[in-house]
Amino acid sequence: MPFTTGNNWSEDDGPTRAFGLTLHGYCEKKNQDKAFTISIDDGYNKRSDINKVLLDFTMEFGTSKMWKELDRRMLVMGTMTLFGGKNTCKSHEYTFRMSATALDNVENGNTYPDLSKEQSWVLKPGDEQLFAVQIVKDPHKSHNPTYKYGLTSKKV
Repeated sequence: MPFTTGNNWSEDDGPTRAFGLTLHGYCEKKNQDKAFTISIDDGYNKRSDINKVLLDFTMEFGTSKMWKELDRRMLVMGTMTLFGGKNTCKSHEYTFRMSATALDNVENGNTYPDLSKEQSWVLKPGDEQLFAVQIVKDPHKSHNPTYKYGLTSKKV
């Protein structure tokens, strides 16, 4: 999966892809009495660990669009676009559907849902989910994917 460098890997590079997330930050003067620590994780993580990080990034920094009580988010980071959401309703379960109507110069992240076909996710009250990961094929060319969405709910 190409990340923010804009470099795309070819199929000849093999089945394994690695990418890194970096942290940039500072301590404000008013917080000098609190320690600022960073723990380095130099190793491999399970996919569920990476998905949690991607979901956290999406929910924290993504553009929010509320649909009923579904907080739907999209985050663009370099050549990668993340889609996620949270059911903020306490009494209804939502089924969110998404598909691409055009994927110009965009592909689905390897092993992530194929948005060329309609996908659906069930979110119980309070649930958050990473819906999809998409990658720009060639960052030097234009890309303009379009999507259609659906949402149904049922009382729980």
